[in-house]
Amino acid sequence: MKKPLKTTDKLYDPKNRFNEMFTIGHPFLSHYDRHITAMTRERLDSKSDIATELSWRDWQIEQLNERIDELESQKHIGGTSGKFPPQKQYRANIVAFFNNLRGKND
Repeated sequence: MKKPLKTTDKLYDPKNRFNEMFTIGHPFLSHYDRHITAMTRERLDSKSDIATELSWRDWQIEQLNERIDELESQKHIGGTSGKFPPQKQYRANIVAFFNNLRGKND
C-alpha cells in the first residue's frame, strides 16, 4: 500500500514532466499528442473529468503491478499449469489479465 502524500509532496510537476518528455522523445511524445488530441476532440477539459480518467488508469496500473508481482513470485517454481513453457506462460498470463481489464474476454 502506498504512503499518503504529505502536504509538501507534489503529485504533479507538469513543467518538469514536459521537459523530460522532450528530452526522452518518442514514445512519450506520441502518448502526449494522443491525449491532447483526444481531450480536445472529446471536450475533456474539467479537472474533475481528467481526474476521473487518471484515477481509472492508476487503478488499472495498480492491478497490473499486483498481478506482475503475483506472477513474479510464481515463475521460479519450475513449471506452470498452462499450455506454454514457463516464460511464455508468464507473458500469456499478463496479456490475458490486461485484456480482461480492457474488457476483452476472448
